[in-house]
Amino acid sequence: MSNIFMLISAINPFLPFKSESDAQAFLNGYGLADQCAFISALYIGRDHLHSNGLNHDYVNANGTPIIPIDRYHATGMSCELIHQKNFARILYEKNTILSNYYASFLKCIPHQYLITF
Repeated sequence: MSNIFMLISAINPFLPFKSESDAQAFLNGYGLADQCAFISALYIGRDHLHSNGLNHDYVNANGTPIIPIDRYHATGMSCELIHQKNFARILYEKNTILSNYYASFLKCIPHQYLITF
């Protein structure tokens, strides 16, 4: 399992993916946990695209998470929320905005979550 900083650094040079098969070829180099991290980070980043911190639907007033903020946030532990077979399509379809989603993710997520993400 790779740290999220390394994962985002690894994917950025390939963005945007030219095809779904290119996205799949990239994902094939990573285990399921890391693949889930790519997907969860993009959805968290999308939800916080114009924010400077976590939104109220992620944390309560004292900063305690309301929902899990981890690499399985969007996919579920067993890919029951988003199936692994859809990961490459999602990465390809997000295309040029994907790098913005990842930048937003890194900007908004408190450090304590990034370390364990």
